[in-house]
Amino acid sequence: MAATLLVAVPAQAATGAGTSPELVVPADPVVLAGAVEPVEIVVPGAAAAAHRISEAGVVVGDATLDGGSMRVFRWQDGAAAEVLTDVDVDSSAVDVNEAGQVLVQTYRPDGSAGALLWQPDGTVVDLAPEPLTAYGWDLDDAGRVALNLTDPGDWQTHAALWHDGTLTRLDDRGGASYVGEAGALNARGEIVGTVVTDVGSRAVVWRDGVPHDLLLPKGAESFAEGVNEHGDVLGTVQRDALTRAVVWEKGRLLRYLVHGQVERQRFYDLNENGVAVGSVGDTRESMQAALADRRATAFLPTLGGPTGTAYAVNDDGVVVGASTLDADAAYGHAVAWVRGAAVPLSGRVDDAEPVNSAALDVDEQGRAVGYVQRRDAGGGLGFDTRAVLWELPGTVSRS
Repeated sequence: MAATLLVAVPAQAATGAGTSPELVVPADPVVLAGAVEPVEIVVPGAAAAAHRISEAGVVVGDATLDGGSMRVFRWQDGAAAEVLTDVDVDSSAVDVNEAGQVLVQTYRPDGSAGALLWQPDGTVVDLAPEPLTAYGWDLDDAGRVALNLTDPGDWQTHAALWHDGTLTRLDDRGGASYVGEAGALNARGEIVGTVVTDVGSRAVVWRDGVPHDLLLPKGAESFAEGVNEHGDVLGTVQRDALTRAVVWEKGRLLRYLVHGQVERQRFYDLNENGVAVGSVGDTRESMQAALADRRATAFLPTLGGPTGTAYAVNDDGVVVGASTLDADAAYGHAVAWVRGAAVPLSGRVDDAEPVNSAALDVDEQGRAVGYVQRRDAGGGLGFDTRAVLWELPGTVSRS
């Protein structure tokens, strides 16, 4: 079977309105036989799901304890999983860095939220003490945290940066602001997000605390979600009730990720080569996993069903996510895409057949993490989820 080229059509020439590639449908999709077997991450409690993995192999996720409360766990190969039980409220894992620091989201009994930094030595730092409400979105290897704050004094949301014990609100021109939700920080010190004022919403890059507007077509609003080390910014542009996924290359040239009037465009991750992954479709029932680079945007092959979603991509272009198996499937199953081929990721743990699974993150070594959901003893879908890790093959051979 011939290999499938994912990105083969040149983008249109750059204009002031940005470039807009065609959407490529692979003519000969490759789905490999066999599946990569999972390694269960054994976490105390009734259920668990893994969300992120660092380049050092530290995995973080959420554990549902026997009493029903939710806590963050941290795990590394060769060690037992740690569960953050010193915090008496529900919590979930947002991010982990190379040092093993974990960004934790907490949910307080009064309905407000907080953000914590769980240190490798087990201590916990409160990033925004009450009465502030805080939502953390990104943690970098320098220990900087991008987060959104709400002060009861004005009930506006404001983008902020926490670093080394100092919480700094970013300049939002007297309005409101938000940091991006898909990796708002890079090592150059840039922070991406959105400033909202009387004139609308504008995607910005904060440098040294000062917001700089990204290129915007006339009559449109824009939103920035993530940034890589080259300054490429992932986001959206909204005009005439249509929201389009975009990348601002090096913060300047505007590149549309999908050609034409496609109703739903959701991209979740951007790698260091400017490759973005997500899902595209006109309806929820037609959403397919997609990969976009500087030349074209292409659908990724499914595992046999009509829909799929790509959640993460590493710098080698290995993509992970979920796909349906057939037209009647109600749930997705974990999948990786390696060199254009769909690689099934088995969800079989303790020899039990999975009902639902997904791979949510992948590191540069090809280790993917996610979850497997199984039916409970009564045959229903409850909280029987397991945190898992898959080691993806380094090469994919095709005949």
